Amino acid sequence: MSDDLDPVLLQAILSQKEHQRESGAGKGKKLTPEQAEARRRRLWVSIAKKEIPKVGSYLLELSLVMRKWGLMHGLK
Repeated sequence: MSDDLDPVLLQAILSQKEHQRESGAGKGKKLTPEQAEARRRRLWVSIAKKEIPKVGSYLLELSLVMRKWGLMHGLK
């Protein structure tokens, strides 16, 4: 497996990891409960924005199929 990696690239990755370990990077800062809640909310909003178009296209396709088969009586 190590034969696949360029030794220079491997050394760069290892030195970056060592630098992060020494500088304390990679450890997240402690958030207040309010900050953590805001972060979670932003994450869920971003996920929802990506998923809503998928659901919308599914519903459009479903309504077209239902209309084709005459199942849309009273629904618009």
